[in-house]
Amino acid sequence: MNRLFCITDLTFLVMAVCFRFASGDLQALPKPATTLLKPVNLAALNTKFDEDDPFLSRDGVRLFYTSNAAKRFTLMESYQRKALPGFPGSEKWPAGVELEGQNTENDNRSPFLTADNHDLYYAEKTLVKAPEGETQSPPNFEIAHAIKLTKPTQFTGPTYVQSVCTEADELSPWLSDDGLAIYFSRKTKDGWRVFVSRRPPPTNKEPKGAFGEPELVKELPANFYHVTIHRNRLVMYLQGPLDNNRWGLFRAKRRSVKEPWGKPEALQRLNHPDAPTGDLSPCLSHDGGKLYFSSDRPGGQGGRDLWVIETRWFN
Repeated sequence: MNRLFCITDLTFLVMAVCFRFASGDLQALPKPATTLLKPVNLAALNTKFDEDDPFLSRDGVRLFYTSNAAKRFTLMESYQRKALPGFPGSEKWPAGVELEGQNTENDNRSPFLTADNHDLYYAEKTLVKAPEGETQSPPNFEIAHAIKLTKPTQFTGPTYVQSVCTEADELSPWLSDDGLAIYFSRKTKDGWRVFVSRRPPPTNKEPKGAFGEPELVKELPANFYHVTIHRNRLVMYLQGPLDNNRWGLFRAKRRSVKEPWGKPEALQRLNHPDAPTGDLSPCLSHDGGKLYFSSDRPGGQGGRDLWVIETRWFN
């Protein structure tokens, strides 16, 4: 009998609460606050200047990046003897040094090393001298390519990927795991756009062919660029615009390599609201488990710093 009265009383209580919600007497419960994720600052690499463009080699022992500590962006490298498979921050990266033989008097950006450690792609700001009597154009970024050598010069001098280089700026090369597609960013009249250039696979008689005419990745909106792509070619991270002229990190997916990329979605728990410039320049580790990026969020060394976080937090 007492149990029946308790059930009846509880039923009336629930009905009363629902009525008061409907009548506006009670306020709706607040939504739970979004907790920001806490990436790891790669403190030994960072300075009071800007560190940017991180890239982790496939074997996990070389971390390339750029720094403007020398009043221009230079290619940098940090090396550890053994890749540690543990959580981000377990890597013991020593302070970086300038990459030998590649830096010039102008900016060098966006390093990318192929999986076999043989080919280095990056963006070099070059000045093509105009013929006498013609107006001199300003220097612009071109996608450069160099081949691995032994020390003291680690790579050959640059040649340029002619099919992708134009009078516009080209930055952020990223090659597919098989080396047959190169994604890059180009500054157009509409803003930064992502393009892809492809080449034929090797045969028994011929090596890989030259990259062909680039195609615009139309499904990615203007100013969503600097892509890093999972080895399965189904997940992409990139930077894109946020409110107040800031940058944030986004992720786009597709169900198969024959389908277009989906709409980029902001990594809201990672993008820091107090970063003046924002979060940018993503780089995915080869196994897809870690995301390296640059940010001027609180807690850094000053300027833009390099950070890393596990991607499992986004899933």
